[in-house]
Amino acid sequence: MNQPFASPAADPYAVLAPIQRRYGSRLSPRDFYWAVNDAFHTAEAAQYDHIHAGMFLGQEDIWRRLFALLPKDRALRMLDVGAGTGLVGEYLSKLAPDVIAHLTLVEPNDAMIAKARERMAGWGHMPMEVEIVKGTIEQVEGRSFDVISVSSVMHHVVEIEAFCAAIVRLLSPGGYLFQMQDPRADSDQDK
Repeated sequence: MNQPFASPAADPYAVLAPIQRRYGSRLSPRDFYWAVNDAFHTAEAAQYDHIHAGMFLGQEDIWRRLFALLPKDRALRMLDVGAGTGLVGEYLSKLAPDVIAHLTLVEPNDAMIAKARERMAGWGHMPMEVEIVKGTIEQVEGRSFDVISVSSVMHHVVEIEAFCAAIVRLLSPGGYLFQMQDPRADSDQDK
């Protein structure tokens, strides 16, 4: 019996091998995955805010309730994993500018980072310090955050156990994890 998928425990990226062979890719399956992911997000960057509007536009009450959960007795450090164009930071700047003292945006795609920098220019003078880190969650390993946001990211995570373990290591004791996915579950409805 021919099994098209390799065991995820052995190599979760191995499922890409048939596609790689078909198109003559010489990259490792992991590097191939990230190259395709990067190309997709570069193409998507110009339309990202429109595509993900359902997570943000009209959702101010939900975001206010999330931010209201956070303690206000100390300066908080927040990590936004897969920050995209900086939409979570935008909400912080409008709805809770005094809640987070330091925001770290982690994003692997240059086009998304460029859009986030454009967005940040409109935030004005905020008490929040903002840092952009190009890459993935591994680039902030060893740090500690009071709040971690993972918005519309989980569908890109191949090594889910390692990712979740990294979140646990990065989240300070008693910290908060905000994990959101785009509420429009049917991608065939995208226009």
